[in-house]
Amino acid sequence: MAVSENTVSSVLVREEGRSQNPIYYVSKMLQGAEKRYFEMERLALALVVTARKLRPYFQSHKIVVLTNHPLKHVMTRPEGSGRLVKWAIELGKYDIDYRARVAQKAQVVADFMVELMGDPAEESKGKWMLHVDGSSNASNRGAGIWIQGPERIEIEVVAKLFFSVTNNEAEYEAMILGLELAHETGAKDLEVFTDFQLVAMQVEGTYETRERTMVSYKEIVQGWMGRFYSCTIQQIPRNENDEADALSKFGATMSGIRDRKITALVRERAAIGKSVYVNLVEESKSWKDEIVGYLQDGTLPSDPVRAKRIKFYAICFTIISGQLYKRTVDGPLLKCLNPERAEYVLREIQAAAAIILE
Repeated sequence: MAVSENTVSSVLVREEGRSQNPIYYVSKMLQGAEKRYFEMERLALALVVTARKLRPYFQSHKIVVLTNHPLKHVMTRPEGSGRLVKWAIELGKYDIDYRARVAQKAQVVADFMVELMGDPAEESKGKWMLHVDGSSNASNRGAGIWIQGPERIEIEVVAKLFFSVTNNEAEYEAMILGLELAHETGAKDLEVFTDFQLVAMQVEGTYETRERTMVSYKEIVQGWMGRFYSCTIQQIPRNENDEADALSKFGATMSGIRDRKITALVRERAAIGKSVYVNLVEESKSWKDEIVGYLQDGTLPSDPVRAKRIKFYAICFTIISGQLYKRTVDGPLLKCLNPERAEYVLREIQAAAAIILE
């Protein structure tokens, strides 16, 4: 985690052996009274904001918080301020281990996000420029984003696309990701540059878009552009888009990257939802319904005793991708089934056991 007078930020990292792989970053601009928080309160706020944003990770994994500040003591002492006590109760339902910070890789990313966000009153002023490029071939599909802002702000991002896309779709993916990042930095007045003339003309509306996928991409791009005070798009020659082009071909043209500091992201799904047709089987009502209803939208039974019981039991459950799971003390999540599905699973297990015994 990292904090400044105007921003709190954190990076969620998966550690495998000696390798640290950032998988998500969270940042928040401080507003109003939050700017008057002490440093320790801002650190606690960073953790709370992260837990709320990444709730599924906190519910299903042990979280190690690396900090050189006595955050554990502050969050557990009874004489803490009212907001710290409230946050301590909120975080108490997660398995959090506070440790002294030794590794520096993830901290560099968190510090970079704080430096990037800076003071919104200053850095949001002036023109921002976003260069994007997407490439797709049989062996490499990537997106490159190069953002330039006031006060010599410069951000370079590489995204590896692990799904099939055409060159035009890859360009749209790069543009959507670039607009998301530019908006996150606090840019207000943005100018977008692309060397794909067709994409630029489609977004501007000067070229009619008929293909369904392109229509979906165009609508998403225009939606993001509408979040800025001013946002225009311009097609430029490829030789004026070298930086973004080199980033998009990160895997194939490492020499074009040289020794610049690059942020690498991975996108597992396309920005638009692909149509998938499945046979839906309506499940009968079961014990899961009340817990699912409470976790999804806060619905509780009218009976106050049963409502209290549901709220108590719901602490042990979580919903991931629409499926109800129960957390265990040892860590693994147990998928919850209705009676009919449970009987089917038991029959399959018994049949498999019988085959093994034979």
